[in-house]
Amino acid sequence: MLSLGLQGRGGAGGARVTRQVRRLLLALAAAPCAYAALVYGWQLVEFGGFAVRLDETLPGSAWMQIGLVAAQTVVIAAALAAAWQGAVQERHRMAATALAVAWLASAPLWVMLLRPPF
Repeated sequence: MLSLGLQGRGGAGGARVTRQVRRLLLALAAAPCAYAALVYGWQLVEFGGFAVRLDETLPGSAWMQIGLVAAQTVVIAAALAAAWQGAVQERHRMAATALAVAWLASAPLWVMLLRPPF
């Protein structure tokens, strides 16, 4: 039995269509995480530009924030790469776990963007 309502196709052609649909769904589910990594990367560029122009040293809390943003960017990128590798290798549990990690790492951005203004 093939998933996503493609039962009637059967054979290798139906399996290929199912793999393509799964990869498409993975890409669609990963798009918000990739956007979050882009936003975090842009924040790093902004922090770097600010730190270069600053005449005095940055406080420890600023460095901690820079480290957190850098860690989130790296975790999201690594998790998305692992998710894609899992999809290519037909290791669906690995792909789903890696995608969940990417969503967890990008969750603070979505909470900040989607909360109502006060």
